[in-house]
Amino acid sequence: MAQGADIAPEFKLALIPSTHAIEAIYREAQHHLRAAGFNAWVFTTENEAVDWLEGRASGGLAAS
Repeated sequence: MAQGADIAPEFKLALIPSTHAIEAIYREAQHHLRAAGFNAWVFTTENEAVDWLEGRASGGLAAS
């Protein structure tokens, strides 16, 4: 049985899908992760994800 672990409040999870089918799965996962209190977002490019992870996102939904 899996046990819960403490997650640092600054933890971020960036998801970058390789196909449209994977994107649909990641969007569903994002929904559930955010509902559970995780800071998770789906990005279309690696650069967008890195900017967000490093706090350089200029705005929009993922500027958290």
